[in-house]
Amino acid sequence: MSERRPSFQHLLGQIVTVIVDRPKGSRHPKHPQTVYPIHYGYIPNLTGGDGAPQDAYLMGIDHPVSEYCGKVIGIVRRLNDREDKLVVAPADTHFHQAEIESAVHFQERYFRTRIIPLYHRSCGAIIFRRDRDRIRYLLVFQRGSHTWSFPKGHMERGETEEATALREIREEVGMNVRLFNGFRGEATYSVGVGEKTVVLFLAKSTNPPVLSTQEVIASKWCTLQDAQKLLHESYLSVLQNAEAFILSEQKPNQKSKQDS
Repeated sequence: MSERRPSFQHLLGQIVTVIVDRPKGSRHPKHPQTVYPIHYGYIPNLTGGDGAPQDAYLMGIDHPVSEYCGKVIGIVRRLNDREDKLVVAPADTHFHQAEIESAVHFQERYFRTRIIPLYHRSCGAIIFRRDRDRIRYLLVFQRGSHTWSFPKGHMERGETEEATALREIREEVGMNVRLFNGFRGEATYSVGVGEKTVVLFLAKSTNPPVLSTQEVIASKWCTLQDAQKLLHESYLSVLQNAEAFILSEQKPNQKSKQDS
């Protein structure tokens, strides 16, 4: 399919006005079985890939509106269609890619899509082991970003943060771990025009990592001091909090999956 269509990525984070012509609770004019769970409309003076005014979903507004001025927080890139959709929300909200995917699924399930968000959310875990009298942490070198970090990845529609973390750990380093109760940290940093938040839990494993060549290309077990030299500064306070938590001898979550 031709890619001669606007990308709209320059609009991420920009303020636009949406004219709502299919309000929440209304039915699709051609497919009445489809009911809109969120407002839907178009952006005047902006032409879409089909030559008509650009369509947009409006998230975060439950009351009736005929038009709304909000921030572009995402693009629904249709891989098998000539027209993409924009996603607009109140300027003070932070809907991430999984939340966008869930909100637009009622209609986008009929297409192959990729969400391009303004706000990214990934989940993973700080995995540690005890080596004699020292604590060592598992770092992985990410193929995409070429940086050292922890096993992690993007949340998907319908997942909890914990489910994403466990899935990504299995996929990236081949480990089935259990997450500790009572520990959750966040690292936030800029990515392009957007922002990424990484939610990190805590897990223990004595097993060697089995790397996914699709995601990571190297790994190493590091002490706190060595890890601090390799990690982005946004992770440092989370890692320090993790070590303090480990030293407090908290017990792991017995409901989660055992190491294998």
